[in-house]
Amino acid sequence: MNPEELIDRLWRKDATLWKTAFANGDDPGKWMGWLDAVEWMREHIDSLSAWADEVCKSGRYDHVVLLGMGGSSLAAGVFSGIFASRPGFLRLIVVDTTSPAQINALDFDFERALFVVSSKSGATLETMDLFAWFYQRAASKWKSPGERFVAITDAGSPLAREAERSGFCRIFLNPADIGGRYSALSFFGLVPAALIGVDLNLLFENLKQFCDQVKSGDDTTVIELARLLGGNALAGNNRMRLDIAKPIRVLAGWIEQLVAESTGKNGVGLIPVYGETGTGCDRGISGRSFTINIGADFGPRSQTVPDGNSSRSLREPYDIAREFFRWQMATALATVMMDVNPFDQPDVEQAKSQTRMFVEKKRPVGFREWMENDFCVFYASDAIAEGSGCNRLADVFDRFQSSLAAAGYLGIMAWLPVFGPVEERLGQIRAQLSRRFDLPTTLGFGPRYLHSTGQLHKGGPVNGCFIQFMDSGLDPLPVPGRNYGFDDLYRAQADGDYRVLENMARPIMRIELKGDRLEALDRLHQGLVEMTGPHPAI
Repeated sequence: MNPEELIDRLWRKDATLWKTAFANGDDPGKWMGWLDAVEWMREHIDSLSAWADEVCKSGRYDHVVLLGMGGSSLAAGVFSGIFASRPGFLRLIVVDTTSPAQINALDFDFERALFVVSSKSGATLETMDLFAWFYQRAASKWKSPGERFVAITDAGSPLAREAERSGFCRIFLNPADIGGRYSALSFFGLVPAALIGVDLNLLFENLKQFCDQVKSGDDTTVIELARLLGGNALAGNNRMRLDIAKPIRVLAGWIEQLVAESTGKNGVGLIPVYGETGTGCDRGISGRSFTINIGADFGPRSQTVPDGNSSRSLREPYDIAREFFRWQMATALATVMMDVNPFDQPDVEQAKSQTRMFVEKKRPVGFREWMENDFCVFYASDAIAEGSGCNRLADVFDRFQSSLAAAGYLGIMAWLPVFGPVEERLGQIRAQLSRRFDLPTTLGFGPRYLHSTGQLHKGGPVNGCFIQFMDSGLDPLPVPGRNYGFDDLYRAQADGDYRVLENMARPIMRIELKGDRLEALDRLHQGLVEMTGPHPAI
């Protein structure tokens, strides 16, 4: 099939592009509304912009607090990272965690905040629990707390019904045929973008021009990117290294979710790797990876990047509309080559069901303790831990490495609050682990990674090995109207994901920190340095 025909069939929403999907009883055609982004934006952006201007000019708010997970929050974070906020508009705070420490550390003027509850299904567990927590606080201050809340969801969802009952000041009903990770140019991305002052008309003009160029054949970057993604996946080069210029680096997390969840199933998939610059991980991925470079040729922080397998630059911030759409189209076309349905996530439900079990039964199943020292407790599956005789830190990592016969990457899953000092120390540990195992690494914070790379971990290539970092001594933080707290939910989500990966025979171990988390991370890092030597890039 020639490229022009392939793109034409995608524009026509020809769901028969994905043969396997129909064999499994799925219909990708019901998830292709994102292709109508130009027409949809033309219809809605004037009213949306007018509403956002009215909200900002009211003088009531300084911040917009977005409660959402995965596709409901990542695009908003990209807009905020690239555009910041214009004078007279609101500053964006994204809350996409169930970590009690991180929730308790949120620092903004509650009385000057507008809350946006963002969930396509309207039933996302984390989002609805966060809503319950913030709504209770609002109800303790105001007679009509709903007036401080906005909903973005599908028609008829539980969130839509709750928003009606609670008197939300605005309810944005998104097209039902747009899935979460393809929703950047719908209400999920554009409502927060408008509130921070992004000019939606300029965004629209940029997108329209790009779509016209693709349809006329004047822009071939979509098919080139699709060939790069799909061709490398079929050739077994499944590590996709992202080198993105600093002004637009926030785009990496959005691309990670789009590609990982769209391609990572049926034993195949692309593994996005970023954030490892200078760690020396190229030794582990040489010959089995490819690199995509995206530069930023605008503003005082202009930054080009070296040539890779694919290189281009955004000429201005509003080119982000093109980049969102380019990646959505290219990823969908790559999955045609890979023969997987880009719009489903068949392996995600396992972790959700395990989470529900652990929450309801308060961790009925224990975890095999492997070794304990004065700053960490190590846990591993019986298959790894049996007869291991681990008495030293080196024993733990030697034994774990012996289980990694066909490992292609190491997934680091941090169930820790996303604080700057924690991220800095995890970056150091990540570099040492990459060197110790001679593998590329990915790093995700729970529970947000469950909504981005979680599908890839379970349904993608069977060559991942995993290390969980777990916070200990979680402070109780009740969830209003539930029989559990955020502390229970946070640990249950970590436990559930661990158990699913273990049951799927993926090599996995847990490192639970004792006492002060920063001190524990420092001592673990020092132990790794003593085993492998200081990393030359650190």
